[in-house]
Amino acid sequence: MRWWAPISDPLDIIGIIRFQRKTAMADIVLRNLDDALKERLRMRAASNQRSMNAELQAIVGAALMQPKRKASADLKKLAADIRALSAGRRQTPSEELLRESRDAGRWRDRVRLLGAAPA
Repeated sequence: MRWWAPISDPLDIIGIIRFQRKTAMADIVLRNLDDALKERLRMRAASNQRSMNAELQAIVGAALMQPKRKASADLKKLAADIRALSAGRRQTPSEELLRESRDAGRWRDRVRLLGAAPA
């Protein structure tokens, strides 16, 4: 016996299709999946020697088992702690480091154009 659930999600991505009476499991349909993404899923499933369904179950299970990400306040405190560790030390602004790297690359290009070996 099937029970069809209305899909209230405006994106119409996931809808619960039916419940099986004998088990506590539900089937889920994934709609509007990009062909390239489906192909990547198929390749990943094949490399893990699973069906696409089993691979999706593994992906969802792994994603839901990961710990929650830290709250913004925790991350700000962590950043402040890291800044405190380097307090009083000379800091080179990132734009200077980028400029030095870019200029070094230009110098190597000029040396190559002249046919000289870089030092």
